[in-house]
Amino acid sequence: MSETKNESIVDTLFDVGEAWASYGLKVAESALQASATTLTNVSKLLGTLSDQLKRDEKREVIDTHGDVASHG
Repeated sequence: MSETKNESIVDTLFDVGEAWASYGLKVAESALQASATTLTNVSKLLGTLSDQLKRDEKREVIDTHGDVASHG
């Protein structure tokens, strides 16, 4: 009888541990997805900023020196 009780306790503990592991993996998945989304958004923002700086730089050269093509 005692052996059956011990097996039942071990099975219960195993089930609880498995449930916590599953929960932890789901939380980790959500955190990684959020991080990936954030990194994607930052990457796009940096690309947009780079493009804007290039346009502003070209506009400044044109404003200062006239048409870039005529000085090429």
